[in-house]
Amino acid sequence: MSVLDARERAEVLEVVYLFHRHIDRGQATKALDLVADDADFTIRGQRMRGRAEVGEFLAWREQQADRKTLHLIASPIVTRGRDGEVQVEALLAMHSRDGGGVLRLDNALEITHTLVQANGVWQIRDRVMSPIHS
Repeated sequence: MSVLDARERAEVLEVVYLFHRHIDRGQATKALDLVADDADFTIRGQRMRGRAEVGEFLAWREQQADRKTLHLIASPIVTRGRDGEVQVEALLAMHSRDGGGVLRLDNALEITHTLVQANGVWQIRDRVMSPIHS
C-alpha cells in the first residue's frame, strides 16, 4: 500500500467534502460531477449501480426542498488501495432541520468512499454507510 502525498490527500478529501456540501446546499445534482461512471453507492439503505442511478437519486434529493441537512464528516483516514484507488473512511454525523428550524442529529454512521482517477480527476466510485456500533 503506497502513501498519498499531501496534495493527493487534499484533492481526495475535497471531493468527498464537496459531494456532501452540494447536497446540504440543495444542489444535489452538482454532486453527480464527482461520481464515477461505474459507481456503486448505498444511500439510506438503497443500492445504486452506475452513475445514472446515482443521478436519479440526487435529482430526487434535490427536489426535497423542505429537507435541510448537514453532513459533518470527522476523523477521515485516507489510504491507497489496489490499482491506485483511494479509500476515505470517516465518521458521519447526519443532521437535519425540523419544522421549527432546529438542527437535530438524525444518525451517526461510519462512511467509506472509494475514489478513482479518470482523466486526472478524482471521482467517487463506491460509497457505503453503516451504523456505528452495529
